[in-house]
Amino acid sequence: MASSGIGSGGARASGAALAVMVGCLVLAAALRGVNVGVQPLWTDEGFTGMVALRPDLFTLLSRDVHPPVYFVMIQAWAGLAGVSELALRWPSVLFGVLSVAAIVPLTRELMHLRPRPTWRFAPLAAAALMAVAEMEFYIAQEARSYTLHVLLGIAGTWA
Repeated sequence: MASSGIGSGGARASGAALAVMVGCLVLAAALRGVNVGVQPLWTDEGFTGMVALRPDLFTLLSRDVHPPVYFVMIQAWAGLAGVSELALRWPSVLFGVLSVAAIVPLTRELMHLRPRPTWRFAPLAAAALMAVAEMEFYIAQEARSYTLHVLLGIAGTWA
């Protein structure tokens, strides 16, 4: 019988890699989500909340330096979830966790650009580092577009 190229060791390695990745995502979600709605909104987050409630979103944003995509999404989200601290910050948590997942294919592709890709666990290491990076879970607890920028930066680099 011909071998498929993936023996039982390969299946075990794939299963272990999947378990590590799931662990990274759970850790990322826990670090980003713990006490996310406890602190009151600070000045910039208050602006996000105000924008979410304004019917004249584009008029308001025409005088602002930030791109409107995040605020359009927040306004739609606030229509579903409200404007509590938790509700306004939840998209940042989600974008932060998605960034942990998105760093894996980017790192895998970058490793293939090396003359001799030597460390096949680099994508998982990148996910683990992104999951525990203090600044990443700090910005994920703010009702601002920072984690969306990180996610789009990773996606744009990968594309």
